[in-house]
Amino acid sequence: MLLVAGTNAEGTGAASELLTDPARLREELLHRGINPVGRVQKLELLLRVQYQGMDSRSYQVIASRVVAR
Repeated sequence: MLLVAGTNAEGTGAASELLTDPARLREELLHRGINPVGRVQKLELLLRVQYQGMDSRSYQVIASRVVAR
């Protein structure tokens, strides 16, 4: 199961961008010591979204948490 949510449409859009960019997602997982081909039961990523104009934004992962079963 995959749940993607933001506090607004831009936040949800940024999360969707991360999840659909395999190279960026792999980099973020490796940076946190998570095997990108392994299995993670529950992973939470907190993104900071910065607006740069009406249709432009950037984001960065600022926190993560893996919850063991």
